[in-house]
Amino acid sequence: MKIFTTINPNGNFDAQNEAMSSWASKFNIYSVNTKQEINTIEDLYPYVNFIESENTFDFDITKFRTPPLTALNIKKRLVKLNAILDSINKTDGKYFCIVNSDIILKSDKLNNLFLDKYLSDGLIISTRYELEGDKITKPFSSGYDVFIFDKKNINMLYNDNYVIGMPWWDYWVPIISLKNLKLYHIDEKVFLHRTHKTNYNFGYWVKFGEFLYNDIIVNIMNARSDMELYDFCDIIKKHIEKKQINIKL
Repeated sequence: MKIFTTINPNGNFDAQNEAMSSWASKFNIYSVNTKQEINTIEDLYPYVNFIESENTFDFDITKFRTPPLTALNIKKRLVKLNAILDSINKTDGKYFCIVNSDIILKSDKLNNLFLDKYLSDGLIISTRYELEGDKITKPFSSGYDVFIFDKKNINMLYNDNYVIGMPWWDYWVPIISLKNLKLYHIDEKVFLHRTHKTNYNFGYWVKFGEFLYNDIIVNIMNARSDMELYDFCDIIKKHIEKKQINIKL
C-alpha cells in the first residue's frame, strides 16, 4: 500500500512530522503540493516523495471575514482531491491510502493480507481519535481522515469541487463509493490526531456543504429539498454510519 497526503507548508511541523513518520516506517509516503510549497518543505521531510501539482483551490478568507487579518491567514492555495487522485493514477501499485497529514498511525496490521480481505469489493474508511498529551480521548464524530482503496475503483471518486484541507470531501468519498462498493470502517483506536484549532471558517463550511448537497441531492438523486444545511450534513453522516460495516484490524 502507498500513502498519499498533502503536507501543509504552513502547518505545525512537529505534529505533521510525528504523523508522517509513523506511516513512513511501514509505507512509502507521497505528498502532492505546489512547486513553491515543495521548494519550501521538501528538506524538512526527507522520507516523503513529493509530487508537484498546480490543481489547487485559492483559499481567500477575506471573502468571509472582516478585518483585521494577519498576513498568514488571508490567502493560501490548497490541493484539490482530484490532484491527489491524478497522482495516484500515475503511480504504480494496487492499494492506496489517502490520509490527512496530521494523522498518526498506531498499528502494524495494515498489511496486504488484511487489505485483500476487504478491498476486492469495498473501500475502507476510519475515524480518528483525539490525542491530548499521551491520553487518547474521544473519537472525532464529524468526519473521516483515512481512506483506503484498490486503484481499480479510483475513477468514481473524482470530483473537482473538493479540496484537501476543506470540509465535506470526507463525506463525498464514502457516499459515492456506496454506489458500487461495500463501505468498511476500521473501528479501533489506531488513527490518532493531536487536537488543534480548525483551519477553515464557517463561510467555507457552508460553501463546500452546498457542493455536497448539489452533488448528492440534485445530481445523484435528481431532487430538491428545503432542509437546512446542518440537517442535511447530519443526515448524510448518519446514512454513512448506517451503511458502513465496522471491522477490526
